[in-house]
Amino acid sequence: MEKEEILKRAKAYIAAEKDERFSKEVEELIAKEDYKELEDRFYQTLEFGTGGLRGIMGGGTNRMNTLEINMATQGLANYVLKAFPDKAKDGTLSAVVAYDSRLNSDVFAEATALKQPPSDKGKRLKIYYTTQAAVKPPTFVIFVNDKQLMHFSYLRYLENKIREAFGFKGTSLKFFVR
Repeated sequence: MEKEEILKRAKAYIAAEKDERFSKEVEELIAKEDYKELEDRFYQTLEFGTGGLRGIMGGGTNRMNTLEINMATQGLANYVLKAFPDKAKDGTLSAVVAYDSRLNSDVFAEATALKQPPSDKGKRLKIYYTTQAAVKPPTFVIFVNDKQLMHFSYLRYLENKIREAFGFKGTSLKFFVR
């Protein structure tokens, strides 16, 4: 792989990765001009196999990190919505969020599953998926079954979990509920 392509991929990754632990790793490799290591981290995207995502923890598209988890999760959500449109439309589509003993697996699942969403008159808020729509400022769109059920305190809870997990301390965040 050409040096220019490696650097292009590495810089795009740094711009998209919000976890400073991982983006700093890549920045340091660029500064050291360690193109062999950079090529290993960027020659492909981590593949989702029968055992899920498996790989070395670290910065890069061929490593386990928050950005790759987010992208795989969004891809799975898109597939499920397309495969089961009737269930998505009538609000009966659901998913289980789980984690295992691998490093940071709990962080990837915590904000999604730690606190039960609010309910009103027997109807519970269901969060179908969340996507990051913009970078400056970080903007998130949360897709739900009924946006009237999204109480401001639960939205604040989700915002704080995202700040805590991905290092958005002091950064203005925007949220839209649909």
